[in-house]
Amino acid sequence: MLRLRRRWNAADRRIGYSASLAKAQDLARFEGIAGRVLISLQPYYIHDIAAKLHCMLVMYDPELRKEETPWPKLRRMLRELIQPYWSVIEPQSRIRLLRPKTRETPFQEKRGRIAV
Repeated sequence: MLRLRRRWNAADRRIGYSASLAKAQDLARFEGIAGRVLISLQPYYIHDIAAKLHCMLVMYDPELRKEETPWPKLRRMLRELIQPYWSVIEPQSRIRLLRPKTRETPFQEKRGRIAV
């Protein structure tokens, strides 16, 4: 048994299986951390939205085989963001945050006209 174990260890060092397996596990752990950080960030550009959507699909449907709602629609949305049929939006276009317009008070209107 000891002889087989030594042969296995020698072959493992020669091939590098254990080292590769440990590296793959480390990468998977960091990938999960990076994915959670990416999902928590606020998107500002169209490609940010595409990256978040892609990250979510890869994390929760890595085989891309889930057919129940909303997975097929989410995959279609990602495909449309990456390869739009009608190119209306530039990839670097900023997403505008919609805020209600505030009325300017008379003081603000006068203040804007004063030269400083």
